[in-house]
Amino acid sequence: MGPQVVAVPASRREQAAQVLTLAFLDDPVFCALWPDPDRRQRILARSNDWGVRFAPPARRVVETTPSVTAVIMWSPPGHSTPRLVVLRSLPGLLRVRMAMSRAEASRWLGWLRRQEQRRHQLVPEPHWNLDVLGVHPDRQRFGLGAVLVRHGLRRAEEGGVPVYVETDTEANYAFYTKLGLDLVEYVEDYPPMNLPTWRMVRPAA
Repeated sequence: MGPQVVAVPASRREQAAQVLTLAFLDDPVFCALWPDPDRRQRILARSNDWGVRFAPPARRVVETTPSVTAVIMWSPPGHSTPRLVVLRSLPGLLRVRMAMSRAEASRWLGWLRRQEQRRHQLVPEPHWNLDVLGVHPDRQRFGLGAVLVRHGLRRAEEGGVPVYVETDTEANYAFYTKLGLDLVEYVEDYPPMNLPTWRMVRPAA
């Protein structure tokens, strides 16, 4: 039996955000957006801190293992964020935005919008979306990420809805295909980065 999957407790959200920051320091998209490693780490730290704190009131599911060395975030079927929650989150989002130049913010938001639009085109029906999965570099290749993903896949299967995942590394693509996701699109289509993106779906049971 693998590690237990639990919701990230409020007292450990800072640790969860740190795990995500360390996990994505070398991610191709973020390296392209913010080439300087110190600047990239600072922006990711602010972004992940806001994301982890904002997720539960925004009706996203944030889960981990008891050690909080692997973190996964899901958007549930029909996800929508209450307007009041959005307003309350604005100071944190503004802090993230102020860490970037105008050009950096434009590229980042453009990339996010492009990904969201394509996701809804590929899977227009209600579905679970895997927003982010990160494992602390010292705990990678111990199966923790697979434990978290399988837990979410079982939940989607019980609900009879598909799962959508996308990644920008070939290693992660291989990881998700082993867990039963099918490739629906491979592109290199977001200038000026033109980085590869693998888009995958686990059909409804």
